[in-house]
Parts: sequence; C-alpha cells; structure tokens
Amino acid sequence: TSALPADLFRDRIVIIGASNIDAPDLFATPHYEYSALPRLFDRSLPAAPKRMPGVEIHANAAATLLFGKRLQRPSYPRQILAVLFVLALVALAVFYLRPLLAFLAVLVIGVLSIIVASWAFNSHGAILPLAPAWLGAIVLTPVGLGVRYARERLLRGETEAERAQVMDIFSRFVSADVANEMWERRGQSSLAGENRIVTIIFTDIRNFTTLS
Repeated sequence: TSALPADLFRDRIVIIGASNIDAPDLFATPHYEYSALPRLFDRSLPAAPKRMPGVEIHANAAATLLFGKRLQRPSYPRQILAVLFVLALVALAVFYLRPLLAFLAVLVIGVLSIIVASWAFNSHGAILPLAPAWLGAIVLTPVGLGVRYARERLLRGETEAERAQVMDIFSRFVSADVANEMWERRGQSSLAGENRIVTIIFTDIRNFTTLS
C-alpha cells in the first residue's frame, strides 16, 4: 500500500461512517421519501422509501454550514399574507363564478400555488406556506359553495312568495297576461302610471243608430 499524502486531509472536514445497506446507521429523510405523485411523471423514481446513511446526513449538514445554502421560511407576516392572498382568490372564484367554473378555478389556483412553491424552493431555497393555503382552500370551497347555495335558495323562496302575493292582488283587477307583464317589469315601470305617445283611431258605422 502506498502512503497517503501528508496534506490529504489538511484544512478539510473528514467524516467517517458506514454507508452500506446492512449497516444500522440508516435514517429516513424527506429527500428519499416515497411519493406517488412524482412517480406518475417519472417511473424511474423509487417505488418505496429509501434511507440515507447517517454519515451522509452529517456531510449535508456540514456543507450547509460551510456554504450557507440552507432552506429559509419567509417572515410570519409574509406567510400570512401569502395564505390570505390564495384564500382571497378562492373566495372570489367560489362566490362570483358559477359552481362548475368556481370548482375549475380552485383547481387552477391549487396547481399555480404548487408551481410557485416549487419554483421558490428550487430557485431560492424558500419554503412557502403551501399546506396552510391548500387546507384553507379545501375547507373554504365546500363551505362557500354551501353558503352560496343556501343563500340562493332563500332568495328564490322569498322571490316566489313575493310573486305569488303580488300576482294574487293583480289578478283581481287585471288579466293574467297583464299581471305577468307588470311582474316582469316591476323594476322598470311605476304603478302610478307613465306618459306615452299613442295613436288612436275612432271608427263608426254609417246609420248605425237607425239600423239599431
């Protein structure tokens, strides 16, 4: 065996440990955690969780301390603003769009939030509050749609009751067609009357009085 150079380990951090699969020094980490969603796009990913040698975990920690490339979270006010921004978009979609469009819009918002969170993680090492935003959207969507449905049913019931009452009153004095017309135009015309320019023709039958 040839002798190792004297300066081989000079000014270096040396970590010694076992890395074989039979060693007891293996630990589960998020990097090797199994996830079904990525495997839909990349079948080469492992189908079962793997464990990382403890020596590699220590090496990663040392590299993070040396190079300063550690994961960071935004300040709490910024995290709250980010969650509120996502929830505001979901609320606008739920309360102002049709139910099907609202559901599709919520899905789009969820996908966009994943894209933004992935970009921030991979490009800047930032951990955005994706889980609270998703949890809030999951809770807000069915609750918002339920509240909206209940409110629309209540308004529809009030409108139908009002129409039945008004039609009952009008039908005593005018025909059903006129009553329907007055109901349809209830927000346009006034019951006090309106001024119109009309043309009137008077006709008579000659000698009608004599014939009668």
